[in-house]
Amino acid sequence: MTNNSNNASWSFASSHGDSLYHQLSTPPSTTTIIAMIALALLTILATSSFFFNNTNTNTKNDTTNSKNQSKSTIYQQIIQTITKDIPLYILTNHRSTIVVLFGLPLSLLWDTLLRIRSYYIHTFTSAPHLHSQRVKAIVDQVKRIHAKGNDNANGGNNEKKHSPLCTARPGWMSVSLSYRTYKQKWNAIQMPLYDILSTNIYDNIDEDDNEVPSNDNNNQSSSNSSSSSSSSSSNSESPIKKDHAQKIVHVEPCVTIGQLTHYLNPLGYTLPVVPEMDDLTIGGLINGTGIESSSHTHGLFHEIVTEVEICLGDGTVVIASPDKDNEYRDLFYAIPWSYGTIGLLLSAKLKLIKCKEYVKLTYLPFYDKEEYIQELRSLSGEFLINEDDGGQEEKKKDDMPLSSSSSSKEVPMFLEGLVYSKNEAVIMKGEFISKKDIPKKGTINRLSMWYKPWFYKYVQSKLEINKRLSSASAAAAAASASSKSILEQREKAFVEYIPLRDYYHRHTQSLFWEMELMIPIGNHPVFRYLLGWLMPPKVSFLKISQTEMTRQLVEKTHVAQDFLVPTRKMSDFLTTCDEQFDRIYPLWLCLHNHTSMPGSILKDPLGVKDEMYIDIGVYGLPRCVHEKREDEFDMKRSMRAVVEDLKKMNGFQMLYADVFNTREEFEEMFDHDGYRMIRKKYKADTGAFKEVYDKMSVDSEATRQGDVS
Repeated sequence: MTNNSNNASWSFASSHGDSLYHQLSTPPSTTTIIAMIALALLTILATSSFFFNNTNTNTKNDTTNSKNQSKSTIYQQIIQTITKDIPLYILTNHRSTIVVLFGLPLSLLWDTLLRIRSYYIHTFTSAPHLHSQRVKAIVDQVKRIHAKGNDNANGGNNEKKHSPLCTARPGWMSVSLSYRTYKQKWNAIQMPLYDILSTNIYDNIDEDDNEVPSNDNNNQSSSNSSSSSSSSSSNSESPIKKDHAQKIVHVEPCVTIGQLTHYLNPLGYTLPVVPEMDDLTIGGLINGTGIESSSHTHGLFHEIVTEVEICLGDGTVVIASPDKDNEYRDLFYAIPWSYGTIGLLLSAKLKLIKCKEYVKLTYLPFYDKEEYIQELRSLSGEFLINEDDGGQEEKKKDDMPLSSSSSSKEVPMFLEGLVYSKNEAVIMKGEFISKKDIPKKGTINRLSMWYKPWFYKYVQSKLEINKRLSSASAAAAAASASSKSILEQREKAFVEYIPLRDYYHRHTQSLFWEMELMIPIGNHPVFRYLLGWLMPPKVSFLKISQTEMTRQLVEKTHVAQDFLVPTRKMSDFLTTCDEQFDRIYPLWLCLHNHTSMPGSILKDPLGVKDEMYIDIGVYGLPRCVHEKREDEFDMKRSMRAVVEDLKKMNGFQMLYADVFNTREEFEEMFDHDGYRMIRKKYKADTGAFKEVYDKMSVDSEATRQGDVS
């Protein structure tokens, strides 16, 4: 990868990650083409059967009910059948086929177009210069609407009377599975902010700095990027403080996680928190939230932000930071979890840490609920943060060691768990490691290869492998035989070395386990080898392919929620989820160190400055739905019961998902006092922006109809 731009702003790798290289370099085989043709023929047969059945039925009904019906009416029915009924039937009853035939190729095409666009901008434009122009255009839009009191400033159709502001990014483009329509009737502001503006990675490097870890495959790229990024930093209109102790990257809000990891990792740096999906945008992660397996040491995504550039509802642009002398310090703390209800994010500066080329990942199978909970809490460093006597021993989150190994008492860089039943779980801990430090007999697992099994299925196999090896070890002990070979097998099975980007996007191929519902045969070896290079489809295309019927079915039966609770309440809340969601498994477990954030809607930890929380991700269908007993599950009832328990535990719900609470219940879960003070101070409550509940609740009229006049 080369970087010729003065601002080092664009990596022209795709948001699909390393797997896209396999996609672009591996043309479809003859077998693949035959398989796709076969699927197309099946679709044609299904639709033909539907067409003829409906045509015959309609003809008989027409003959019986009205023998004098005109030919034009028959033609209209035929046209309606072809243009509406058949597509509706196919999208509802054969959605998996549609996703395979159209969603996967369109996703690849979309990625390719984004890659071409990235190359064009990287080659022919200057991002820092364009940033100021783009900000001015955004400010002009906001001021025009504000000055005229939302009274059709230009008489144009795009400016709605008495409507609040929002970004113009379509709802179907968001990674959330929910499809909210409020933007259709609000004043949507065009915000084409897609650039990495600058970095100070190479500023003030001196003798005290450690050498940046090199990537054997990207030495030349790193060298070229060095001069580019330095020039970029000097040309940027928002210069970064040159501090060799804290490296920073300056980005616009529509930059994706995929862009950043492709750009930073070859330079030996990474974000302290890298959320899983490549398509997640920085703006969404700051205005909303983001969590990953490093959050137990580095917190949620917004805690790696050092500065934000905000456009207020009247068009005023301000720079907010946590510095004590910054007059907009309160605004800085209020932006996370505000979901664009205080101002429009124009750019942000993010902390960086050094990284290495691989992650040493250790799998720890468990068969007892309390045991894996205790192991997670111990590994997270929770007992180092909050002492039993209530004292605080604050850890320096940005100074975590990059050791290649850790004892059970050390806090690993990465930590997560997958729960497969009430008592079965696999805990995974990871550390950065250089390629040169990997043992000769170490197992390297390139997860991004298209033919690899879905990660959660692969992890589940560790439970059975551990049982088998434990039985073999017990048999060897009974026979007084050597267990050396068994120990070697255990080391090979439960310790792996994964390329860094492969680790970051380990759940991407199967979208955690959501793809099992969309493409049930997706993890079959034949499918993986033939079509795995096209996976996964874009969430955007999955939402576009929904019919009203499938959308309603998803809203009534499909759970996609993340709940954050104190780890001391983890066992109780897991029981709540098991009962209320009727045994949805797997569950994703990801810890984060929850800290006080004044002005935010997040409630502070109870009685302490820091408290370890656990994110419990519940994604899938309840058991009764799998067993065709859909009437036994009431989504709204179950969600409200879960949230009621959540509030009692001082927990909270991630708001990317559907919110079923009433406004009163929502305000019990989140702190609105400081949030509303900030909204009032910065005049967001004068009609420029709605509150969080109005945007996120499924019962909100604004969410459903977009009508907030």
